[in-house]
Amino acid sequence: MKICVLSDIHDHVKHLEMILRSEEAQSCEMMICCGDLCAPFIIDILNKNFANKIHIVFGNNDGDQFLITKKSETINRQSDKFLMHGQFALDIRAGNKKIGVSHYPGIARNMAQSGNYDAVFFGHNHIASLEKIQNTLLVNPGAVMGWNPSDPDGQTPVSFLIYESGSNKISFYELSDEKIVAMKI
Repeated sequence: MKICVLSDIHDHVKHLEMILRSEEAQSCEMMICCGDLCAPFIIDILNKNFANKIHIVFGNNDGDQFLITKKSETINRQSDKFLMHGQFALDIRAGNKKIGVSHYPGIARNMAQSGNYDAVFFGHNHIASLEKIQNTLLVNPGAVMGWNPSDPDGQTPVSFLIYESGSNKISFYELSDEKIVAMKI
């Protein structure tokens, strides 16, 4: 199963729509969002531009979690599309793979160190990364927003990833000059 993983949207509609409309994202059977959607209207954009199941955890900048959840519940009455997991997702299944998700790097690392997951995804620091802890992939897709608060210049690629659960393979992508291109980590 191909899964699009993204994080830290921070209301950046233009970047989000370009990613969601890309061939890479459209080829996926599921999406995971690692938090910091920010405003509730991001749910509408996800719904409009991605047809399949979307798993979401909250981040530290998701201020109106009530309305984000309410919007997803309204959509779910027709399509059962959104799965809101709260602060972390402990049991997402993709084929025979078990996936965990948290917005926060420390919690994600603890999840990966438990050995209970094939892959753990997180966000928060806006830096795309890939690490293997024993048999678990610990992965940050980077930021849809395209800004790194810890960099003096704030520069970081607009990025996301595709996880192929069958092969346990990760492919990173970035938005460059309004085109999606492969990204090396």
